[in-house]
Amino acid sequence: MAASQWVVGETGIGVLGDFQVLREGQWQRAGTRQLARLGALFAAAPGQTISRERIVEALWADKPPSTAVNTVQVYISQLRSLIGSHLIETTVQGYVLQVQPAQVDAEWFREHVLACMDEPRTFDSERHGQMRESLRQALEVWRGEPYEDLRDGTIEARRSELLELRERAIELFLEVSLAVANNPRDIGEVVAAARGQVARQPLRERGHEILIRALVSENDRAQAVQAYRHAVDVFAEEAGVTPSSRLRSVIEPVVSAEN
Repeated sequence: MAASQWVVGETGIGVLGDFQVLREGQWQRAGTRQLARLGALFAAAPGQTISRERIVEALWADKPPSTAVNTVQVYISQLRSLIGSHLIETTVQGYVLQVQPAQVDAEWFREHVLACMDEPRTFDSERHGQMRESLRQALEVWRGEPYEDLRDGTIEARRSELLELRERAIELFLEVSLAVANNPRDIGEVVAAARGQVARQPLRERGHEILIRALVSENDRAQAVQAYRHAVDVFAEEAGVTPSSRLRSVIEPVVSAEN
């Protein structure tokens, strides 16, 4: 995995997938599952104190070994070797990972995508081009399930938030890509990507909407109508609902033109 645009400073910490650390331009993995779990726990709370009790709970749940306290000290030493000894501070209450939130890929991803989502939607070719590039960089950082190594109830809400944010980032990327597309090849790429998104997330209406709009942009009205009918069938069979008025408003002019 190459260093990405998100890295701030000399050290980057990756938790969008398995736990990894970037030092001196090279990505390194933890040697054991428990060390990866500990690293992900710290990365979930940069700059915050993690108590020894919290570490024991995250590593062993309700079945810690009798040697848990000493084993935690060993793991902390190993994590310092991996991340950098100066970046893990010992306090009376526990330990603190002394990095900026943006040095953790999940935090950078979240802030970057939210910033793009706050941009005005009125079309501006330069601004939309910049949004598209920003979203592309953010999506490239994603390697897999957030905090993959940390199976801990307290992290589930954050994991769910990031998974939802990724879907919204993909949809916004496709929407912006369609807005700036100015030739058949670019539009065709959006159509292909939107079909993939619909196949992967069939109950997310926005993907269907982008696909239909892209097909209309290709002047393939028959395929646009077929895509809408497919959406109607999927929503009815899998969720027992009908398309929203927004999606209907996208297809209605197409159907009217065909009649």
